[in-house]
Amino acid sequence: MVQVDISASDSYVFTTPGHAAADGKEKIRVTVYVLNSQGLGVFGKKVTIAGDPRLIIDPFQPNTDSTGRALFDVSSSNPGDYYLDVSVGDVKLPQRAPLSFIAQ
Repeated sequence: MVQVDISASDSYVFTTPGHAAADGKEKIRVTVYVLNSQGLGVFGKKVTIAGDPRLIIDPFQPNTDSTGRALFDVSSSNPGDYYLDVSVGDVKLPQRAPLSFIAQ
């Protein structure tokens, strides 16, 4: 088996949409791309995200696909601005995912 190293500085995280209702139902999609130093996606890596305990994190696709993509859906019943820490194995990505939940 070939060991493929990930590049934390080349990997990235983004969220869509930028904000959602704090109703516990509306979700923000967190997309993580795990890349190597050549900018190619790394397949089969387990991604974990951690944040405020008031967030509900659904690991929709926690293992990376052939493009290096992992997907999570996040909701909350508590209004506020939050940040998620993203890790791949024991490697923590430098980028944090910003989330904003707005009171109805």
